Amino acid sequence: MNSQTATDFIVVDDEPMSNRICEIVITRIFPESDVYTFTNPEKAFAHITNTYSHPQAHNAILFLDIAMPIVSGWQILEKIGDLPDEVKNRINVYMLSSSTDQKDINKASRNPLIKRFIEKPLLINSLRQQLSNADF
Repeated sequence: MNSQTATDFIVVDDEPMSNRICEIVITRIFPESDVYTFTNPEKAFAHITNTYSHPQAHNAILFLDIAMPIVSGWQILEKIGDLPDEVKNRINVYMLSSSTDQKDINKASRNPLIKRFIEKPLLINSLRQQLSNADF
């Protein structure tokens, strides 16, 4: 990750404990970054549209869970896909899931908005590895 560019982190998971684990891992590696956690995917989407539509907005890394009640990660991803390019280009999506279903993994790998599929829980070494060559 480019250390000269500020990057926000957004974690969307209906499990508060998973969000807390992600927050701890992220802040250990990126203490200067803001971390926003949401258990409600629609509130997360509202945050994304309100925050990242401004020209001066930071880039963001979004860790998005797949299986959530009411609105799934796939549905939120579809909504992100409908956003203007200047907003989409600021959001780097990583699907974070406990699913080992090959269908989910294949679907994620075919989606151009998704950078990678990461298995829960998010671990320090995994986060370092996933973001070591990322340029945001």
